[in-house]
Amino acid sequence: MSVAEAITLMLAFGSFLLSLVNTIVTLVKAIQDNQKDRH
Repeated sequence: MSVAEAITLMLAFGSFLLSLVNTIVTLVKAIQDNQKDRH
């Protein structure tokens, strides 16, 4: 595997992780907002 391929793979994996974390944070915030509304 060349250096360029490795860097491309790292960038793709990094952006995937970022979007995954973003989704989890959004879900947690939504759940917390729902719990606030109920009480």
